[in-house]
Amino acid sequence: MSQLLKHATFILLCAFCIPSIALAAGAASPKQGDTMIEPLLNMPLVYIEPGKFTMGSPDDEVDHYSDEEQHEVEIKKGFWMGQYEVTFAQYDAFIKSTRRVKARDLSNWGRGERTVIYVKWFYAHEFTKWLSRESGHKYRLPTEAEWEYAARAGTTTPFSFGEHVGGMDNHSFFKRLMDAGNSKAET
Repeated sequence: MSQLLKHATFILLCAFCIPSIALAAGAASPKQGDTMIEPLLNMPLVYIEPGKFTMGSPDDEVDHYSDEEQHEVEIKKGFWMGQYEVTFAQYDAFIKSTRRVKARDLSNWGRGERTVIYVKWFYAHEFTKWLSRESGHKYRLPTEAEWEYAARAGTTTPFSFGEHVGGMDNHSFFKRLMDAGNSKAET
């Protein structure tokens, strides 16, 4: 598992997915990019179609780790995935319901609609079990391959928005921060 993914799982509950949702009788099968709202926590979900992609990064890519050897991967089943990162408000609903200790905000990141941070994999997994139980749908964390497939969004560049981090102002999470007038995101 890449160092980036290890850190992302430890620090940030990025996304979750639903392997499948029973469709209403006669409803069309979902297509790439279709969206729906998970009503319990008002979470937008997006459908990711099956497909093939090259997982990993080239040896000459900046910040390439030795365990990121490129190889073709096939995602055989489509899945629904959180369109945005889980927020403190959404995660705190789980905390309140299960009477757990709140995730800490050691860096004064802020709570509310900001992305939840400092959540270990175990607690992210527990969050999906709770959401499954409460909603009646089966939620789980994405596999490493599913996460990278969705994050790449059909691109072959280091980031779904291009070659450089400078393009992050177009990334959904950072765009939402800037649109909200977050001075930290604008610097």
